[in-house]
Amino acid sequence: MLAALTFSKPVVASDLPYFHDILDGHPEAGILVEKESSIALAEGITALLRVPREVREREARGVADLYDWDKVVEPVVEVLETWREEKLNRTAISQ
Repeated sequence: MLAALTFSKPVVASDLPYFHDILDGHPEAGILVEKESSIALAEGITALLRVPREVREREARGVADLYDWDKVVEPVVEVLETWREEKLNRTAISQ
């Protein structure tokens, strides 16, 4: 989601707590919809497209600018490093 917002692209996403925290108060940057509902997804896309393009893009970038990429990426890197170490350990044990 943050990658899309960084490129000034608004989003339509499932209404999950993390996404809600990001988009809260920024309806022009993105819309959250009921998960597993194609009707809600279609309605969300339609609603977002009603917002002028310039507004959507400005708001999307504005939300992205609220986040420090170093802090956003750090937990992902930690998980990937853990997975890598676990795989290396499994490989070493099986040899």
